[in-house]
Amino acid sequence: MRIKTNFEQSWIVRCFLAVLLFGQVWLHFLQGKTYYRKILQHLVTAGPGSISPVLLVSGFAGMIFTIQMARELVQFGAINAVGGAFALAFCRELAPILTASIMAAQVGSAFAAEIGAMQVTEQIDALYMLKTDPIDYLVVPRVIACSLMVPLMTILALVTGILGYSRDTCKMGHVVKFCKEIRLKPLILGSVEPEIVEAIAR
Repeated sequence: MRIKTNFEQSWIVRCFLAVLLFGQVWLHFLQGKTYYRKILQHLVTAGPGSISPVLLVSGFAGMIFTIQMARELVQFGAINAVGGAFALAFCRELAPILTASIMAAQVGSAFAAEIGAMQVTEQIDALYMLKTDPIDYLVVPRVIACSLMVPLMTILALVTGILGYSRDTCKMGHVVKFCKEIRLKPLILGSVEPEIVEAIAR
């Protein structure tokens, strides 16, 4: 029994099971086996339920990033480069990673606790008795809800971070060429990146 427990806790086995579950989710999604009413319920949990920490962290991250970057660049007389550094580093990398990490921690833990409680109370066994696939009923709606809400939350995080950046740059009194450094492709990549990060975290 102990050998079986150690085998189930092995990271290789858990990675294999995660890849297998990911493949099952895609297969069931492509087959159209989705409960759309459950998706609407989980959109509330994945969106409004996590908007407060995302906005709070993004706003402070934008302000702190701007202050620290300006303090270093002012020594070299390159204060005008703060806008370019912020546009590339924060908008393309930092904000998407922070958003995906927060949502994977908060939303992912909430979903895991809910499914774990259902397993303990034998509700998942009841789904099998009702000839309902738990992946169709429990997993696929949650994955779709998170996939829809993560890009929207990333856009809100970018807006909040840019507001924090603008607040600090206005106080510094420097003209920072931020808009010229913004490109559409980095923003699109920044919206897709948290999807990958959250999928790995789940």
